Amino acid sequence: MSNMRDAFEKVGFEKVKPNSVPNRQQSGRQPYGGGQQQRYNNEDMSIDFKNSYDPVKEGAKLVLKMKEKGERYFTTTQLRKIHSYASIVNNKLQMEESNCKSSGYKISEDLQSDVQYIKLKLIYQMGRDKVVKKWFGSESVDGIKGIGLENIISDIGDSKEKFDKFYRLLESIIAYKKYLIRE
Repeated sequence: MSNMRDAFEKVGFEKVKPNSVPNRQQSGRQPYGGGQQQRYNNEDMSIDFKNSYDPVKEGAKLVLKMKEKGERYFTTTQLRKIHSYASIVNNKLQMEESNCKSSGYKISEDLQSDVQYIKLKLIYQMGRDKVVKKWFGSESVDGIKGIGLENIISDIGDSKEKFDKFYRLLESIIAYKKYLIRE
């Protein structure tokens, strides 16, 4: 695979024409929430994280719903601030797991607190920008209940598998947003 477009096509994602996604100047939308805000019937985007879920499909579903609504999006930079710390924790987890002698690896208490610190960074971003809270929070904002990312992080506990799903979800959202929504 030579590029991201090939990767998306390989997993069966439909091809998007480069000019099919309007940018803010073309669509007439104001970049920072100016103008009339739309209200929607309560839509629940939350992920049933207690049961099995596919993080890649959930990421695609979220970004497609944002694109469908056609309103102001969270920026990739906002999500990357959360993802950058999650990457540090992921690297620490991999190191700790490789040093673990037993087959049933559980996240240490020190790293569990690092995982919960990711939640703190998310909550800070949600407090700074209502759009982040709308799409990632568990409370309804403007008629949309987000994916409940803070609940997913809280539920990780000592489970490496749950952390891996959370981490893949972040990567999926970043990738699909970059691919489908040009800013």
